[in-house]
Amino acid sequence: MARWLTTLLISCLFSISAFADTLAPMTLEDQWEKTHALDTKTKWILFSHHKDGGEWVKNSVDRLQLAPLAQHNLLYVADISAMPSLVTRVFALPKMRDYAFSIALVRESELVEDWPRQEDHVALIELQSLQVKTVHHFADEASVAAHLSKVFKADQRPASEN
Repeated sequence: MARWLTTLLISCLFSISAFADTLAPMTLEDQWEKTHALDTKTKWILFSHHKDGGEWVKNSVDRLQLAPLAQHNLLYVADISAMPSLVTRVFALPKMRDYAFSIALVRESELVEDWPRQEDHVALIELQSLQVKTVHHFADEASVAAHLSKVFKADQRPASEN
C-alpha cells in the first residue's frame, strides 16, 4: 500500500510541473524601449506575472544591490500582458523607469504561456543553453530575497561590484 501511495504521489508531482523543458529564444523590450535577449547566454530568469510579485522583485534586487542584472546572467521578465495599455503607458512604465535595473516586458501572454508559474508567485528559473534546469517559486518578498541572496552571494558578484 505504501509503495502504491508513493508512486501515486510522485506521478502527481510530475504532472503538476507541465511546462516547457526548453525555452524559446526571444527578444523583449524593457521600460526604456531597449531590447534584451533571452538566449543561450542567459543563466537565470526572474519571472513575475502579478503586481505584488513585481514589487517583491524590485525590493529584493534593490536591497541585495544586484543591478545591473546582466552581470549575473540574470534576466528579469515581467508579464504585463493583462495590464490595460493605458495603465501601462500612464502609470506603470513611468514608475518602472525609476528602477535601477531593466525589466524585460512581456506584452503578449502567448510568449510565456508555457513558462513555469504558480498563481501569485515569483519564479526563479535556472537555465543551461535555454534548457530549464531548476525552478523555484516564491510566495512572498522575504522568500524571494532570501533565495536571491543565496544564489548571488557577494563572492559570486563581479569584481567591479565588490
